[in-house]
Amino acid sequence: MSRLEDLSIAKLRDRMSKSSIVELADIKKELETSCKGGNEHIIFHESLTRDLYAYAVINFLTMYGFVVFGGFVSAHVSGKAWNDIDLLMPADHFAQDHVLKIVAFLRLSFGFKAIQIQMYECQAKRYARTFSLTIKESDVVHSIKFDIVPKSIHKKMKWLPVTVGKCLLMSDNVISLRSIPKAAHMLLPWKVTDILELLRNGNDVGLGIPTAAQSRDTEYRAYWWQRIRALRKSGYVVDNFLGCTPQEPSRGTNA
Repeated sequence: MSRLEDLSIAKLRDRMSKSSIVELADIKKELETSCKGGNEHIIFHESLTRDLYAYAVINFLTMYGFVVFGGFVSAHVSGKAWNDIDLLMPADHFAQDHVLKIVAFLRLSFGFKAIQIQMYECQAKRYARTFSLTIKESDVVHSIKFDIVPKSIHKKMKWLPVTVGKCLLMSDNVISLRSIPKAAHMLLPWKVTDILELLRNGNDVGLGIPTAAQSRDTEYRAYWWQRIRALRKSGYVVDNFLGCTPQEPSRGTNA
């Protein structure tokens, strides 16, 4: 995807993130009437409509103190594709009531029929509860997954974000740097404005392994390179690294 396309998508995402439900409905009509075409990666109308529903969910949960972090924030800035939404809970106690209200909120906001929308909980990850939301419109199915992470677990997460761009969080449209004690020394020179400029130019910087002991962790090394390859495949340029860059596993492995 060209940088011009990425920047246009990022601009529209920023507008979505700041929109009321009435304004999101207006944007949805604009997409239906004037957003045509695509490229080798996406169909613009389908992808941007999925974005719109994602921001509706985020704006709803933000009212209850949830905070977005990780890859979705970097995609919000860069205009590139995102896989899922990582959310920090406002407290350690899981606020299930708020999550269960998402379907009712979307039905009220966009007039979905019961058959068009469903949400279910997936198998839990080691650090998060994962939910899958699907919305059916005509022949298109929009799928949105989101991971909900308690603050206490977030502080103790075993593995670092794989890039500097994934070290951001967003709350009420304000983007800031996450507190990541294990990576604090590597992130000392970086300000939020530096990272935003990096992402807007389609770049990111790998966040390597901070200790020699971790560099021998084959599971972590495989995970790290898998994520770096996926970022490069999605269009990010990741040529620079901080810390100790783990040795790249053989292409014949599952990494």
